[in-house]
Amino acid sequence: MKEYILSIDQGTTSTKVVLYNLKGKVLISVIKPIGIITPKRNWVEQSPDKIYLSIVTGIKDIFSNFNVLPKEIVAVAIDNQGETIIPFNKSTLEPLYNAIVWQDNRTTVEIKSYKNPEIEKYIKKNTGLFLDPYFSAPKMKWLMDNIQGVQNENKNNNLIIATSEVWLINKLVKRKSYFTDVTTASRTMLFDIAQYKWDDKLISFFDLHRSILPGITPTIFNYGITDPKICSGIEAPVVSSVVDQQSALYGHRCFNTGDAKLTLGTGGFLLVNTGSKLPVQNKKLITTISPQIKNEKQYIIDGGIYTVGSALEWLKNKIELFGSFDELEDLLKCRDSNVFFVPALAGLSVPYWTTESSGAFVGFGLESDKKQMVKAVMESIAFRIYQIINLIKSSGTNITSLSVDGGVSKSLFLINYISELLGIDLLLPEEKEITALGGCYLAGLSLGVWSDLNEIKKINRKKSLIKNSIDENTRVKFEKWRKIVDAVINI
Repeated sequence: MKEYILSIDQGTTSTKVVLYNLKGKVLISVIKPIGIITPKRNWVEQSPDKIYLSIVTGIKDIFSNFNVLPKEIVAVAIDNQGETIIPFNKSTLEPLYNAIVWQDNRTTVEIKSYKNPEIEKYIKKNTGLFLDPYFSAPKMKWLMDNIQGVQNENKNNNLIIATSEVWLINKLVKRKSYFTDVTTASRTMLFDIAQYKWDDKLISFFDLHRSILPGITPTIFNYGITDPKICSGIEAPVVSSVVDQQSALYGHRCFNTGDAKLTLGTGGFLLVNTGSKLPVQNKKLITTISPQIKNEKQYIIDGGIYTVGSALEWLKNKIELFGSFDELEDLLKCRDSNVFFVPALAGLSVPYWTTESSGAFVGFGLESDKKQMVKAVMESIAFRIYQIINLIKSSGTNITSLSVDGGVSKSLFLINYISELLGIDLLLPEEKEITALGGCYLAGLSLGVWSDLNEIKKINRKKSLIKNSIDENTRVKFEKWRKIVDAVINI
């Protein structure tokens, strides 16, 4: 009998359902778009039911478009959005509010009131994170303080508030159990990354309690058997659950210290493998954890950018500077200019950690046009990446390779511009579904398809190499941009 792995990549703007054979080869991929809801400024939500339906219909489409039997699928893997949370009734699984998405900044005012040097130092030391609306805990507290249905189920001891995959997995499997893996727990601001357990002091600080949180497991774990009535006849174990960016790290096979990957999707996510030793905490960088296969501990430095693809969507749909992404490369061929963009459309992460700054174009003249605006936005993405990599290097972490994926990485202009700034070789895998591939590798390790990471590392994967080509003029322009950002965010 043929055997396959189904990997579900549940992202912010879409869900991808990908079928792999046991050699890690993509056989078919289905993409289901998901919309976001922005009821107020800085609020970003999604419908839990629409996320769930994107998975269910994606699975159905696999069978409609490829000759595979449900019984031939021997394992399911899923990755998730990370900090996005869903509150639900643990008996009925009824959602009690929309999913609050990682980009949501509604708790900015509350965060200000929480801040004091002692708690900020404790959070950074124990969780590797910053006291910031980006992470899950402030969103959880907001739900407890503001949503009547959440408060009612809390009184009835029938409440779970968890990252989105906890609800989704329980909707897909027969046996209900409430678990999150260590990578996802590490994005909540409630997880001790040295001890690999919930931090009771932080749970208390945010006025939460253990009973509303899921249990914690390694990344590879039996999360339950899929319900064939829901999953188009599939009755297979869900054997891995992981944050999407850590899944992409595995998809790129960044298993060794110094290996790094950059995903250019809705946001930009740079992860660097730092090995088994917890790195010295940097005041501006996030420390988080790598997928846990058994009982090992592996750490990552994380430099995230809030808006990459979403900035281009904003230019296209809100500002209407172009009608199709196919037009981008031609627009970017315009002459160089002194137009700069401050990419604070959802605040700025590393190294600024501000949610109150706004985006801005600077340097307009009578000769300025939409091409220069588009180019300034694209340049700002490259500048942010260069800025974060410089910060990582200055912290003593050496980056030995950088592998790049994501929809925005298709831009030759952006890839070459990044190369001009960084002075290191860029690897571009030909494999399109890198994040889902990480899930496939994790599932394969669970099944024994591959005995260890070294065996996966030996798999021959096609990739392109962009040789470093430092351009000092580009670096000079970066310095101008950096000074402009420093000035604008302090207005």
